[in-house]
Amino acid sequence: MIKRAFALLLLIGLTLTAGWPPMAFAGGSPSVALTIDKPAAAVGAEVKVTVTGSSLTDVYAYEAALRYDDRRLKLRTAVNMADGFSIDPIVKDGTITLAHTKVGKRSGDSGTVVLATLTFVAQAAGPAEISLIRTKLVNAALGESIVKGVSRAKAIIGGGAPLTDIAGHWAEEAIKRAAGLGFVQGYADNRFLPNKPVTRAEFAAMLVRAMNPASLNANAPVFKDAAAIPAWAKDAATTAIRAGWITGYEDLTFRAGKPITRAELAAMAVRAMGWQPEAASKPDFADSDAIAPWARPYAALSAERKLMGGRGQQRFAPNEPTTRAEAAAILVRMYDAKMNEGGLTK
Repeated sequence: MIKRAFALLLLIGLTLTAGWPPMAFAGGSPSVALTIDKPAAAVGAEVKVTVTGSSLTDVYAYEAALRYDDRRLKLRTAVNMADGFSIDPIVKDGTITLAHTKVGKRSGDSGTVVLATLTFVAQAAGPAEISLIRTKLVNAALGESIVKGVSRAKAIIGGGAPLTDIAGHWAEEAIKRAAGLGFVQGYADNRFLPNKPVTRAEFAAMLVRAMNPASLNANAPVFKDAAAIPAWAKDAATTAIRAGWITGYEDLTFRAGKPITRAELAAMAVRAMGWQPEAASKPDFADSDAIAPWARPYAALSAERKLMGGRGQQRFAPNEPTTRAEAAAILVRMYDAKMNEGGLTK
């Protein structure tokens, strides 16, 4: 009996290095889904995710692979089915692999079965997603089936103390929501300083937290002033550059402390959304002629898709600095637009 159990665990474990076998589906269309106990949780709180199989037939053993946001969640425990043997969860690079088997000559479980319960601790504010990316079921005769489909569970991890200087501001609700989603942060004294210009380093960090780049270029340019990028922003700046969202200047500088202009903001936002502006397009603002030719298509598309509007007197104000309030507002609009398009990539 013991040998059978360990042999089965070895069989399951081999797929970690040998790849998955060709798909074969058991009768009854089994499915496996995730549920979460707290769609919203505070930093430091526990979040429990349950892995449940439905329409199962004679499940003697299983292996499941999950992907999770390891920037915002930390796995505390994983509890498998009560009877049998389990391997310790394999946690690496934002993925978790679980495996469990029964022991001895006995039938497997059928119907609706809770396969595992995972407990995470919320580490940082923002949206967090857990997805079940692969499930392999093994019956008592060692026949295998792969369950098709990806199941997802999401939680919004709340931030810290309320911001004290945004009451009555035109962007108050957007700032609160952006802070709750983890896109923006206040200062140590709990002020947000909504009218303060946002720097290129600050917006790079905000943009990466909000948009989760799907792909990155293999190499990023080396800037002459790379040493001037603050340590807290280096990873985000590199990610935003490799994603193609932010570019440097012609003299190969990044200028981390320079406030971003509204023209630059439009370009960064459109690139991060993955939209392709028409080269000949021109926005309909009173000061459109003041927008640099390279930025006009981005300004036009950002206005058309309602990411950005004008300032007073229907001016786009392309060369004026972007405020922290404007940055928060556009990030929330980008997030909503991206979710309407089908979601963000982890």
